[in-house]
Amino acid sequence: MMMANQLGDLKPDPDDPGWGFGYGAGILGGDGGGLSTSTWTWVGAYGHVFFVDPISATTIVVLTNTAFEGVNGQLVDDVDDAATG
Repeated sequence: MMMANQLGDLKPDPDDPGWGFGYGAGILGGDGGGLSTSTWTWVGAYGHVFFVDPISATTIVVLTNTAFEGVNGQLVDDVDDAATG
């Protein structure tokens, strides 16, 4: 239950519709670029973000002090693209 989407068909971010929320993290249930549908994530207020993709055995950790850019910006997209191809 911690890592399963608890929102059903609700979409918390219309610009990124593949994501939902479990009791413990954000859960990818749809299109996530190079990430698998079982990927889970969380972000910090000042630009820290991590992704765990159990299917591909990939963990991505980005620690920055860039607030919004480090959480949901081009930097995170570029790191994801570099890690997942």
